[in-house]
Amino acid sequence: MTNGSKKTIASSQLKSAMSAMPGRPKNKRQTKASKVEAMLRRETGVTLEQIGKATEWQPHTCRAFLSGLRKKGHDVRRDVNDKGKSVYRVESAFVTAES
Repeated sequence: MTNGSKKTIASSQLKSAMSAMPGRPKNKRQTKASKVEAMLRRETGVTLEQIGKATEWQPHTCRAFLSGLRKKGHDVRRDVNDKGKSVYRVESAFVTAES
């Protein structure tokens, strides 16, 4: 190094170097989307109110998220519980192979 300049490490390099350290657990970031997907996979399913409470989303955003999952190929099912509320579940993901 010349002229008194210091070598700096970019933050992306630092993160990758730290994640490669042995013995360091890799923490996967939990997003609102991943939280909702986990709720949808529960045997009891999830209501729009529960999704909204967990994510702080408005009802129209919750419905849009469910629609987006359908477009991505997830089999989102809607049932009505004994209280008359809609309960959503993801039964399975399907992949279509079109030739």
